[in-house]
Amino acid sequence: MSSDTDTAAPALEAADADDGRGARLGATAYLRALIREPVAAAAATFLLVMAVVSLGADWVAPYDPTDQNLRNRLQAPFSANNEGGLLHILGTDELGRDVLSRVLHGGQVSISVGLVGALVSGAIGVVLGLVAGYRRGVLETVIMRLVDGMLALPSLLIALIILFLAGAGFWKLILVFALLRWMVYARMTRGLALAYRDAEFVRAATAVGARSRRVMFRHLLPNFASPLLVLGTLEVAFLILSEASLSFLGFGIQPPNPSWGLMIANGREYLQQAWWIVTFPGVAIMLCALSLNLVATWFRSATDPQQRWRLLNPVRHRATAPSEPPDAAAPAVQLREQPATDSAGDGTDGAEPEALLEVRDLHVRFETPTGRVHAVRGVDLSVNRGDTIGILGESGCGKSATMQAIMRILPEPPARVSATTMRYRDVDLLTGTRAEVSSVRGTGMSMVFQDALTSLNPALRVGYQIGEVYRARTGASRSAARRHSIDLLARVGIPAPRDRIDDYPHQFSGGMRQRAMIATALAMGPELLIADEPTTALDVTVQRQILDLLADLQDEFGMALVLITHDLGVLAEVVDQIHVMYAGEIVESGPVADLYRRPLHPYTSALMASNPQLDDPAVDLIPIEGTPPQLMSEPVGCPFEPRCEQRRDDCRLVTPTLRGIGEDHASACLYAEELVDA
Repeated sequence: MSSDTDTAAPALEAADADDGRGARLGATAYLRALIREPVAAAAATFLLVMAVVSLGADWVAPYDPTDQNLRNRLQAPFSANNEGGLLHILGTDELGRDVLSRVLHGGQVSISVGLVGALVSGAIGVVLGLVAGYRRGVLETVIMRLVDGMLALPSLLIALIILFLAGAGFWKLILVFALLRWMVYARMTRGLALAYRDAEFVRAATAVGARSRRVMFRHLLPNFASPLLVLGTLEVAFLILSEASLSFLGFGIQPPNPSWGLMIANGREYLQQAWWIVTFPGVAIMLCALSLNLVATWFRSATDPQQRWRLLNPVRHRATAPSEPPDAAAPAVQLREQPATDSAGDGTDGAEPEALLEVRDLHVRFETPTGRVHAVRGVDLSVNRGDTIGILGESGCGKSATMQAIMRILPEPPARVSATTMRYRDVDLLTGTRAEVSSVRGTGMSMVFQDALTSLNPALRVGYQIGEVYRARTGASRSAARRHSIDLLARVGIPAPRDRIDDYPHQFSGGMRQRAMIATALAMGPELLIADEPTTALDVTVQRQILDLLADLQDEFGMALVLITHDLGVLAEVVDQIHVMYAGEIVESGPVADLYRRPLHPYTSALMASNPQLDDPAVDLIPIEGTPPQLMSEPVGCPFEPRCEQRRDDCRLVTPTLRGIGEDHASACLYAEELVDA
């Protein structure tokens, strides 16, 4: 559908979403932002200068830090060398060694210990924390009990014992710090992973075929970058102080190699007569620790995609063209096009429809602190190629839980999924291995979630999220995946896709985020697309565009489409078959025209009566009194009976089952036959 209205509206969305977006951020933008924060800029400048002069101490230092000259011992700052040569700017120590040279070389050792120790302990802790928080189970128990045990030990005492037994030295310090500090990272990473593992964008990544390792390191970990970077920066400061403490006690860096802690230890006996021996390395330690803390605070804002736009304030620009064709020079990276079929999924020659999904007697139970919730109860569902099926019902009726259970993306536990049959083509979704089920997601089944803002990863650019599964599954290059993402953005109606591909989700309007979510779901050309309330929270104009887009894409690629919604108007325009769900069950099923003309269940009739009639505004809306039942216990009788205006005594006692009423129509009402004749 390519009317002027349809092409103009996305352009308006682009203009609205353009506020606050800018060109892809580079080092210059961060540098300008840092300069606008004078305290953080001063701290960063000090750290940069200290790092450069310490790493280049062999060329910068005026003297060899180990050269002794007793004729020059204990000289005050800015004293001349008694044997000629350069000034001793920071004086000399008890052996006549130049303090400035030793401070610079000591910084090389102390800063290196802090950086390398933080990197090694951080790498160990982050990996273990990710595994514990995302995979859960026995691994989490073992890792977290180990964390608890290690944190209960006095770390300085353990470090002294290990270094006493193994001996002191640079790499032994690194190993000790890695052993005693990885738990800090592991505990934080595990907590973050627990908070994010059930997020919509994690389920969305799983739904399009991302494997566990990729979800952990490409989807979860980038969201942890900000707190982990801050923690790592603070840990560098902590390890510099720890190295100074251990060297002061004689268990760290050993003479004649200088370190700041060792210099303080050697100079403490001369504190009254030669204060500079202790003061300058002490000031270096203090300024490094303080500067690292200040820079960590700035990092917190600069690395958070949701906050850094206020901090960085990049130059804004607007797209001038309402749309942009795909790259003409790009390789032909296309979705897998399917032969078109009619909406019922039948072959053109009367052949049997090609079955994609077969589900029988699906049950989903959730274990909660207050008991077990039986959210989905005995659902049957068949989807053939080309089918367009609607799942209708109020919130809490089990629509989303049903489809997420079929996709196997519900967290298990607390969810428990069982079924007599649950197959996608030849893959058993219930008993298949993790790899087998994962191979179906993205290429066979894919899902569009109802809240695109939470379903798209806030820490990753939209283009990366669209192309990552394609790249992982096909082995395509980064540039090919980028071209594929631009092509998909263009095909779902994103204006100027080359400019928008590097934006973050929060820079898109609601309608454009939903389009981007659809593009992500289509990245591998699925045979079955599940759209979970894709028009929620969108205005009426944008809703119509999204529905038209889904219909166009289905016709183009011959996909089957399952549309979940509570909006009768949405289903009337798109689907061919409707399944009405209530209290975790399908209570009515039939062709859309037949069901709208002659509903055979009081719940369906009540939904229709509560829906606005645009062709007759004078018709009063009739709300459905009450709420769906709490499924902590199995309902006795008809679950809709307390809210039904046509209820009878039998409805409270007899549990109805879904049965055929006429051709292609089924109802779970005890008196459905009477509704046929009504």
